Amino acid sequence: MMQMTQLTDSRRLVIENDCRHLIARAAAFSDANDHAAFAGLFDLDGVLVRPDGTSLAGPAAILAAYQSRPAHRVTRHVLSGTFFSDLSEAECRATSQVTLWVCDSRVPAGPLGRPLSQPLVLGEFDDWLRVGKQGWRIARREARFLIHAPLSL
Repeated sequence: MMQMTQLTDSRRLVIENDCRHLIARAAAFSDANDHAAFAGLFDLDGVLVRPDGTSLAGPAAILAAYQSRPAHRVTRHVLSGTFFSDLSEAECRATSQVTLWVCDSRVPAGPLGRPLSQPLVLGEFDDWLRVGKQGWRIARREARFLIHAPLSL
């Protein structure tokens, strides 16, 4: 558990905004297949625990895992309801709800875009964030799937 410090309301809002921006950038970089930028958002000793339980330690391992993903896999992470706790000048914990949409770029887009290629999933990111010389970074992310909708309803 991180140690709590007293923060003014305005300082708390600034930190929450910086951390929310970090979480949004991680989703945007992942969706843009900018794997190097995504991995660069993690501390040098940062850990990413994937929904299947696989643990990736450090930016190099995260980068290698994401580079191995199929190039035709298109994702969109829709983030909502980020809740902050254990917040201090140097660390915080953030839990975000995530809806994951996935399609295949080899399938031609129609008037409504491309169809889903895997079930729609609702999950969450449980992030432990800390600030350093390069600003806020992800120290640990645990990604979980909680609910899914089948491809055919």
